[in-house]
Amino acid sequence: MTTTVRPDETSETFGVFGYHPGLDGVRGMAMVIIFLFHAGSPIFPGAVLSLSLFFTLSGFLITRLLLDEGVRQSAIDLPRFWARRLRRLLPAALLGIVFVMVLSATVWNPDPNELRTDILASLGYGANWRFLLQGHSYAQLFQAPSPLLHYWSLAIEEQFYFLLPLLVWAIARRTNSPRGFRLTLRASLLIGIAISLVVTTVAAATGNTDFVYYSLPSRAGELLVGAVAATSLGVAQLARRPAPKWATLGGTLALIALIVLCATVTRTSPWLSWGGFVGFSVISSLLIVAALPPGPLAKALSVWPLLMLGKISYGLYIYHWPVILWLTPERVGVGGAELILIQASVTLVLAIISYVLVEQPVRRGRVLHGVAARFAAPVGIVAMALAGLLVTSTLSSPARLDFAAATSVNKIPVTLPALGETSVAFFGDSTALMTAAGFESWAATSPKISQGGGAAYYGCGIVRDGKARFAGRELTFEACRSIPEQWSQALTETKPQVAIIQVGPIEADDHLLPGDTEWRFLGDPVFDDYLARRMIEAVDVVIDHGAIPVWLKSPLIEPERSTLLPNADPSGDPARMKRFNAILDSVAKRRPELKIVDLAAFVKRWPAGEFDVVLRPDGVHFDPAVVTASVAPWLEAEVLKAAVRKR
Repeated sequence: MTTTVRPDETSETFGVFGYHPGLDGVRGMAMVIIFLFHAGSPIFPGAVLSLSLFFTLSGFLITRLLLDEGVRQSAIDLPRFWARRLRRLLPAALLGIVFVMVLSATVWNPDPNELRTDILASLGYGANWRFLLQGHSYAQLFQAPSPLLHYWSLAIEEQFYFLLPLLVWAIARRTNSPRGFRLTLRASLLIGIAISLVVTTVAAATGNTDFVYYSLPSRAGELLVGAVAATSLGVAQLARRPAPKWATLGGTLALIALIVLCATVTRTSPWLSWGGFVGFSVISSLLIVAALPPGPLAKALSVWPLLMLGKISYGLYIYHWPVILWLTPERVGVGGAELILIQASVTLVLAIISYVLVEQPVRRGRVLHGVAARFAAPVGIVAMALAGLLVTSTLSSPARLDFAAATSVNKIPVTLPALGETSVAFFGDSTALMTAAGFESWAATSPKISQGGGAAYYGCGIVRDGKARFAGRELTFEACRSIPEQWSQALTETKPQVAIIQVGPIEADDHLLPGDTEWRFLGDPVFDDYLARRMIEAVDVVIDHGAIPVWLKSPLIEPERSTLLPNADPSGDPARMKRFNAILDSVAKRRPELKIVDLAAFVKRWPAGEFDVVLRPDGVHFDPAVVTASVAPWLEAEVLKAAVRKR
């Protein structure tokens, strides 16, 4: 698949591009923003825009590479072009998957089926469709994220790298002059941007923000804007001359806008879903073009640290996510800035090793030659697929409660109490599941208490009507309709003496009740009354089965701390959870059988603070290991007090 391109006018129009250190500086800066965000730093909640900058830069560079090949070779050789792309991108991507497999076999305990699918999707550059089609319910927003989650953006770029050369090749075949080629290419790119905007608008209008974020049709606009910039008249000539004043001024303003937006917006800012990503890509394009010519802006972006980070930015992106998931506060023993520094150092070392020993030798042909080079990519992919199947086949499903493998309703396994023990069971939402997982380990060695049975619901609290609005998405409660029946069945089967109820985060969301036209939340008299009735209903189910209801007051939450929730969700408003607990107090006055345990006060007294990342890594759910070590002894004492008091 080779198409001839006339070099005479094309070279004058496009020119051979060359290397520009300012672009590596842009890469380095963007990677720092992404890393800080993923590491949990609150500095850049809008790091999603930094990733958008990468998309636009990729669209710009891939188009320039295609045009340069046409100038140098007087032809575009698609197989040769794609082979070079794979030689540049595949080695680090495969090493990243190997790294994840090693950690999965030695450190983590992932669901083998989920990991296997993630590996295969990443190898086939279809990770974005994998995570999109997997869907994201409320519970899945809090699940342990895939160590290959970040491969979704690599998949989008690789899909674009396959399709754009085909477009350029097809246009070159059907145009007879360089001018016709140039005009047709630009028109095609602009049409593509328009289509992407339409797709994004339709997806946003139907509430499908995941499609806006993960799909190639919706994100292609950002890459295509970069491609349009690459085909602009005089870009190659601009890159070789001193920077004009407009480039320095415009690029500086674009850089300031990038930093300000990354520091202020969030992934779920509504305007992003309504064409905001494409709009931002125009700013990105201005920065990219302005960083080309020698001048103050290019010099500032070419400082050694940014330049070096930019050169290894691909490896940094590949390794940073699994490193962050690996080096947690629990494993390292520190948190905050100190932990981020450790994570950054390990990521940097891995990226440098990958760049020096693998990426550069393969890219420059020092490792593979001739036939071996042609077959290296398919052989490598097949080998990694087989290795992934082998590794995941040796993994057992995690014994802990795994949100990635969740069904809509989950019962906690039954453990029969020994004589003299107080038997307890947990009921509630995903917070109850995580607390139960840690408490179960404590109860297994306690002579005073046993735990077993119960029912907890992924994505379901005690609210089961209407809709909830969470992280910019509207959620329904189809799977939550039978909560009372499920609780009743679990109470009948296991007959616990004490039923521990833990909910709160879902109730703190915005809610649209059936027949209502107004979104309401805690503090609204209508919703407060509805919630009180649901609380009484839950308590009555427990009492009717002869168990003692013990309800845990909910501590304040920080849902934006979750890796997959980079936004300040309204459910984190302290006033909401305080109101929830006040309603619970009022219910206790109406149902004297109800015992309230003030978990919120316990968390507030936590030595490292109520929002300690060790206690609640995502700002909402308790870490089971910390529950076992520190929370369970206190909770056991409180439960035993309730059991004695109510007998």
